[in-house]
Amino acid sequence: MSVLVGGVSYAVLLVVPEQFQALRFVVGWLAIVNVTLAIFNLLPAFPMDGGRVLRALLARSRPYDLATRTAARVGVVFAFLFAAVGILAFNLILVLLALFLYGAATTESRAVLTDELLRGLSVNDIMTRDPKTVAADATVAEFVDRLVRERQAVYPVTDASGRPVGIVGLDDLRDVPATERDVTSVERVMRDAVRVRSTADAFETLTTLQQAGTSALLVEEGGVVTGVLSDADFAHALTIQRGFRSSVGA
Repeated sequence: MSVLVGGVSYAVLLVVPEQFQALRFVVGWLAIVNVTLAIFNLLPAFPMDGGRVLRALLARSRPYDLATRTAARVGVVFAFLFAAVGILAFNLILVLLALFLYGAATTESRAVLTDELLRGLSVNDIMTRDPKTVAADATVAEFVDRLVRERQAVYPVTDASGRPVGIVGLDDLRDVPATERDVTSVERVMRDAVRVRSTADAFETLTTLQQAGTSALLVEEGGVVTGVLSDADFAHALTIQRGFRSSVGA
């Protein structure tokens, strides 16, 4: 698009009469800016366009995740170069661009690696099955004692009939003063739980978890809650997968 806009602007510049100097200046400037932007975007600084082209070329001869990590490393190098030039030249735009490139390159590289490690896995493969539950009317003090003894990260919260109505973990207790734990019920601090099918893709579910801004969700099979899935479960699965891939590679 930058090349197209630049080309159209240059064509307009050629046909605009000399007396329309203001218009000629505008379209001439548009041509220069867009062509310059196109050339700049072709730098192999992932995740800019040039970096994505570099990844595509690398992916022809190596795995996609490895190609992404290599392109991301090149992008990080460019980020440091832009930052250095920006600081020396007192150019805030280059410094901000360097920060963007560094953040975007590392984030996308991490996402691709996570996707690769979780490929082929479903929620059913990594969830905590048949988790212990906590009653909604239990006190926070009672729940804290259970957390210490049972070492389960998150708990489904059940009502009097045993039906799951929410989810609670250590993070939900931080705002409860120690003096009020004996009189505060779990129901007051629990969160509404996002629910997911056990057959759902693990990586897509991780994305759902992050978008929902929560650290855990409930897993259902046929409408019945059969497990919980938390950040700890994903961390464990990624550790196992990374170790397995390393041992296979060795």
